[in-house]
Amino acid sequence: CRRRRAHRDDGIDGGGERNAYWQMYASPKGVIHLSWVWRESPDAASNHDIAYAVSHDGGTTWQRAEGMRYELPIRHATAGYAIRIPEKSDLINQTSMTADSEEHPYIATYFQATTDTCPQFYVIHHLNGTWKASRVSNRKADFDLGGTGTRSLPVSRPQILYGEGKGNPRLFVLYRDDEEGGGVRLATSVIDRMQWSATNLTTASLGRWEPTYDTELWRTEGVLHIFLQRTGQGSGEQAVTMAPQRIAVLEVSPN
Repeated sequence: CRRRRAHRDDGIDGGGERNAYWQMYASPKGVIHLSWVWRESPDAASNHDIAYAVSHDGGTTWQRAEGMRYELPIRHATAGYAIRIPEKSDLINQTSMTADSEEHPYIATYFQATTDTCPQFYVIHHLNGTWKASRVSNRKADFDLGGTGTRSLPVSRPQILYGEGKGNPRLFVLYRDDEEGGGVRLATSVIDRMQWSATNLTTASLGRWEPTYDTELWRTEGVLHIFLQRTGQGSGEQAVTMAPQRIAVLEVSPN
């Protein structure tokens, strides 16, 4: 994490005091959805809050989810927040987001809420004019997201996908969790219920694998192809000795 002074025409300005870790989703209609986590220092434990902005004109102007237009640049005090999460909540930065056919945004992340005993996966979503948080997982194993540099963690960042299905829109959250064997795990929920069920798609551990998939194949054909390779990762940019690992593509039928 490097603090920087933003130019006057920057979209997000940390004011030289904090950094914004952002992610973006561009819908088929050309709407740009943007969300970000603020970090106060190089320590990952200083991650906090999830802010949101949307643009309907290719990034020229930006609005809150409620439709109020932003004055650029967006700062900590002027940002519209999907959810307020304090520092030291094991909030991960830069995960993924999507939107449904009506441009309602969905943000996948993990953090430890005040009612949780350990970090959990969540989907933060905007429906019927309000932001809500839906807990995806039911984890039991605790860990601490803190320190500088890269972190070797027992869970991956999640990927979130939206699918129409057979006229029954639903969400898919793809992730790795060592507590569940360390393989590919897929959670699903019908959007109007937000009741999650999860299953392991593989049995062998993939080490520190982070989920990636063929985004264009999913967008154009609704077919899910997941890239697989067992990987290693040490904390603080430490190298891990590992023999060459086989590459594979896992083909999944969302139905």
